[in-house]
Amino acid sequence: MPTFDLRKIGGRIGAEVTGVDLSGTFSDAVFGQPNEAFPEHEVLFLRDQDVTDDHQRADHRHTDISVTTSPSPGTTLRSVVLPPYGGDTVIANATAGYRDLPAELRRVPKP
Repeated sequence: MPTFDLRKIGGRIGAEVTGVDLSGTFSDAVFGQPNEAFPEHEVLFLRDQDVTDDHQRADHRHTDISVTTSPSPGTTLRSVVLPPYGGDTVIANATAGYRDLPAELRRVPKP
């Protein structure tokens, strides 16, 4: 079974996963280690992957349904065309931001 290496790349969010090739098909057992890393890192980066449109549609969908009652546990985002500069995707750790709020600001406002 393949093994993965994780390298923390952000102060509050993100790890790079190396040692995996997403162009193949994997069982749930193969993705156990990266799945276990989600709670700690929340975002996993897998660079330089050879993933086609068809492959992403079949196995790695990008779904923006975080506002539903039962959101997906994760999603994928793939760069198809990179601009020569800019175009950065900013990812924030809302959990850490909420945790850092003073207690009185953590209360949910009532309508």
